[in-house]
This record gives sequence, C-alpha cells and structure tokens, in this order.
Amino acid sequence: MPTDATAPFHAPARYALSLLAAALLLSSCSGSDDAAGPKPSDPPERSRTSASSLPAKPSPTPLQAADGSDVKACRNADCEILLRGTVEIPVRPSFGVVGFTLSHEEPNTVTFDVQRPEYGNASGYIAGTGFLSLANGVTVTVEEIDSRGAVLRFEPKAKDRKNDRAAGSEGLSLING
Repeated sequence: MPTDATAPFHAPARYALSLLAAALLLSSCSGSDDAAGPKPSDPPERSRTSASSLPAKPSPTPLQAADGSDVKACRNADCEILLRGTVEIPVRPSFGVVGFTLSHEEPNTVTFDVQRPEYGNASGYIAGTGFLSLANGVTVTVEEIDSRGAVLRFEPKAKDRKNDRAAGSEGLSLING
C-alpha cells in the first residue's frame, strides 16, 4: 500500500485540469472571426473647426518711415522714406549727383539709376534688404521691403570713398559706367 495516501488522489485531479486546459485552448483556436482577437478600433473622430472659428491671421504691420513718402526730405541725404513705385530723389548737387532714380518692384526689389558726371553712373538692383553706398558720399539702406513697398534710410556718408559698395540679402546687381 502506498505510504502517501494523497498520491492516487492527485493523478485524477491533474488529469481533469489538463482536460480543462485543453478544452479552453481548443475553444480559443476555433475558426470564428472572434478567434482572431479584438479588431483595432477606428481612430477617434477629429473635430473639424470651421475657418470662421479660427483666429484671423494678423495683418502685416504697416510699412512706416520717419519722413513718409516725402522725397524732398532727402535733399541732404539724411532721411527715411517709404518707396512705392518710381521716384526721383533730389539730393544736393554737392554730392555730385545730377539724377537719382529709385523704383520698388514687387515682390522685394529696389532698382536704382544714379547719374554722376564726376564718378560715372551707377545702376542695378538690391533684392531683399541691403545697401547701396556711393563713393561720392551717399548711402541708401533698404531697411524693410515687401510687395507693398520699401523703407529706405539715406545717410550722407560713404562706406568706401574710393569705390561704390552694395549688398542685398536676396540678390544684387551693381553696374558702374
């Protein structure tokens, strides 16, 4: 007789548990659609906001210049003007300039044509912000520019007394003739 009285009792219990586990395993492996497991749920519906409920884009800040569009303020080459279209800048004859024409061209270009009997003419363009410094003592800086116009600052000085200098953040042409 076995010394362990529980040994014969454990074998049938183990057998029953094995059968139960096998039955559960078989039921979970059946061929129904539910056996593949849960399907991923559809993504949550995104709320759509109408354009009218979005905050309006702020309008661009207005271009402002200390002397407005008054080109007469530039007679002494010491002014800040708003350039729209084409203008003739009436600088003093002591700067050696007999004609100084500037134009704003959309979206971001200032063209220039300067007639100087002593130094030769200069023409070209500045795209974006930048400057034109004429050897005869006038520097024009493009402070701001967009499709609406350009803010130009004039100063009665030259960056180089022997040569015209220029720069443009998005392009440049300087032709001396």
